[in-house]
Amino acid sequence: MTSPFDIQEKLKIYFPILFELLNSNKIDWKMVEKTFAKKYVQYQSKHEKTNAPFRIEASFFSIITAAIKREKGAVMLLDYIQKLFEELIDKLDSNEKKEIKNTIFGFLTNIDSKYLNFLGELSVLNQFKRRTNFKLIKTEEILLTSGVNNSRIDFKFFNPTTNGFELIEIINIHLNETNTSNEKSVNNLMTQKISEKLSKKGIKENPSFFLVPVVWGNWKEIKCVQKYYKNHKPSFQNTGVPVCFVPFTNSDGKLVQRFGTIDTIFQNSTT
Repeated sequence: MTSPFDIQEKLKIYFPILFELLNSNKIDWKMVEKTFAKKYVQYQSKHEKTNAPFRIEASFFSIITAAIKREKGAVMLLDYIQKLFEELIDKLDSNEKKEIKNTIFGFLTNIDSKYLNFLGELSVLNQFKRRTNFKLIKTEEILLTSGVNNSRIDFKFFNPTTNGFELIEIINIHLNETNTSNEKSVNNLMTQKISEKLSKKGIKENPSFFLVPVVWGNWKEIKCVQKYYKNHKPSFQNTGVPVCFVPFTNSDGKLVQRFGTIDTIFQNSTT
């Protein structure tokens, strides 16, 4: 029986680059359909009630649908994902592509803002591959074997410069009008989210990993986080400056989709 979503075939038509990134690695498309369908009805019902236009927090398939309708925000985000995948195809070898198969599965099967968590992981991975000579060895590497739940880290890299390993963890932080309403709210949000992640992953037991915060929101919300970091320069153990995705118009009037640190993201923009 034909699937009501037929995700694999639609992606072959509207987003074929996904299969290039997968390389020869197979995804269980029946499980993709099952997982997606399980979440779809509830999300669709909520979306129809609010009758909301496209937002970045939609889902990957909502992005494709909205881009086909030429909605500007969706077109720009889909263009960013296309270019991200192109870069990953170029930068990752066959073993590295195999390691991100589960990340791609999560990207495809999560509805609403949860898919952004996986997009954040892929974006940070691309930044490391772009700026370093690190080789991705493993995803979901076990950090701590003690306790009921083993603590896992998103990326384990081999660093040929030091002949050692680098462990990178991602935390995705979703912004809204409320949690960015003032600097106190931003401070509470970032402190709570980052501190909880460090504690959960076991920074006291094994301080060997580096945490990269990824913030998601519109440009005004991201500006609030940028202002907070500029004014207060907060410091968290083993944690970098947050990175983010922002579409904007540069000084030449050209539309740009940029992923970078919040302290540099708006350079040469008219936003």
